Amino acid sequence: MKIIIDQRTLRSAVDKTALFIPNKSTLPQLETMRVCANGKIEFSGTDLESWIHLTVPLAAPVAMDYSVVPHVEIDHGVKTEIEGSVNIPVELFHKAIGAMKEGCQTTLETSEVKAPNGRKYAGLKMLIGTQLVASIAVDETADLPKQPSIGTGARSFLLEATKLRAIVAKLESFVRTDDLYPAQMGIQFAYDGSNIGGTMHVTATNGMMLASLSFPALAGDTRQADHAGLLDHTFSFIVPLPLLRKAVRVLDGIVTIKFTGEHIQFESNGCEVTGKLIDEKYPDWQPLVPREIPYHLATSRDAALSSLTRMMLIATHEGSRITLLMTEPGYMGVAGGRVRDYSSNQLQIAAHDWAGNEGTERLPGAFESTEAGLNIDFNAGLLRDVLQSLECADVTAEFSSNRRAAIFRETTEMGMESIYLLMPLAEEKPRDDMRNTPLAECDNVQPEPEPVETDEEHADAEEDDEEFQRQKRDHETENDITEFVQAQQAAIVEEEVKS
Repeated sequence: MKIIIDQRTLRSAVDKTALFIPNKSTLPQLETMRVCANGKIEFSGTDLESWIHLTVPLAAPVAMDYSVVPHVEIDHGVKTEIEGSVNIPVELFHKAIGAMKEGCQTTLETSEVKAPNGRKYAGLKMLIGTQLVASIAVDETADLPKQPSIGTGARSFLLEATKLRAIVAKLESFVRTDDLYPAQMGIQFAYDGSNIGGTMHVTATNGMMLASLSFPALAGDTRQADHAGLLDHTFSFIVPLPLLRKAVRVLDGIVTIKFTGEHIQFESNGCEVTGKLIDEKYPDWQPLVPREIPYHLATSRDAALSSLTRMMLIATHEGSRITLLMTEPGYMGVAGGRVRDYSSNQLQIAAHDWAGNEGTERLPGAFESTEAGLNIDFNAGLLRDVLQSLECADVTAEFSSNRRAAIFRETTEMGMESIYLLMPLAEEKPRDDMRNTPLAECDNVQPEPEPVETDEEHADAEEDDEEFQRQKRDHETENDITEFVQAQQAAIVEEEVKS
C-alpha cells in the first residue's frame, strides 16, 4: 500500500478513529487502526462495544451549474499509488502524526523493514518528501472484529449534529453511573407519532433526578422501514452514554440515525458510528408529574446557584441536605430543628449539620401558593446539577408537596421543550444516639439516669425467672448430696477409730 495524504486530513481522521480504540486490550488487534486504500482511504477501529468507519474521498465535486461551468473537483490532498490495507498500532501512529509539520504532504508506504538485529518485518514508512519520519511495525494479516450490519429492516430518522451535541451536554449529568439499574446508564430516545410530524422525547435519569427534552422529529429515509415509516409509528430505544459521547465528537451536519433491536448506527459525511443498544425497559416517569400544583416559585438562577454554593459548605452531613423555605409573610416555621420567623421573607435557603453549624440566606423572587407555606429538603449536589442545566435567567419551579418531585420547565435556545424532576429527601428525624455524646453536654442536655432496682424487685424477678429457679434447685440438691457423703465418711472414720 502506498498513499499520499495531507497531514491535516490524516490527523483529523486518526483523531476521530482513535476515540474508538482502547489503549490496553487483551486482544492486540484491538489496539490497531485499519487503513485501507481502495479507490478511497478508509479508517476503522473498534473496542467491541462501538465501531467507527471513516471514509476520506480522493476528490469531491463542487456544487455548481455544470451546464455553464465545467465539472470541477476539490483536491483533498489524497492520492493512492498502490492499493492495499494494513493494521497500524494507533498509539505510535498518533504520536508520529503529531510530530509532523502541519499541512505537509505525507507519504504512507508499507514495505519490508530490516531491524538492527537483522530480523525483517512488515513496516509502515512515513515520509515527508523523501525524508523518513518514522517506521512502524504493522500487521497486514490480522483482521478487526466485523462491524455489525444494520439490515434493510432498520428504522431511521434525521437529527442535526448540533442538536445531538446539545442533548448529550444537557443530559449526561442525569445518567446513572453505577450498574445497579442498567436501563438508567443510557439516554432514552422515544418517538411519538400521534401528532402531525411526530415528536421525539429524549430522557435521562439516575433515580433521584430526571431530565426530558422534546422536539419535532425530522422524517428520515423511510425506504428501509415499512411504507409508513415514522409517520404513524411509536418506538423507543436506549443508547449507552459512552457511545453518544464519542459519536458527537466525530459527527457533523445532518446525522442519519438507523437502529434495529440490538444496534444503532450514526452516519454523516462519510463517517459511520455503530454501537450496541441497552436491552432494558426504561422506567415510566410520567406518573411522577402531579396533576395539581399548589405551589409556584420564581427566582433568579444565578442568585440561587450562588447561595446554594455557599450553603453546600455547611451541608456536609449525610445527604448534603439543604432546605428551601417558602412561606407567606407573617409565618412562623420550623427548619433545622429551630423555630424561625419569616415575617418579612417569602423565600430562603437553609442548611445545617450535626455539629450545630447552620446558615440561612434570603433569595430574591416570589412564592405563590393556594395553601400554607412549604419547607422541602433536597440534596444540594443534585439541585445544583438541575440549576446548572437550565439556560433561562429566571427559574420557575412547581411543587405539590414536600414528598413529591419538584418540577422545573423551560424552552431551550434550540427550541426544545424541557422538563426536569428532582426528588426531595425524606424528612429529617432526630437521632437517639446523640444523647450520650459531648454535643449533648454542650446543649445542657443531661442523659437520663438508669433506673436502680430495689431488693424486693430483685427478689420478685428471681421468683419469676424459671431458669433461675431450676438452677437453684439443682444447686440445693447438689449440696444435700455433698452433706450426705461427708456424713457417711465421718461415720466410717469414727467406727475405725473405736475398733
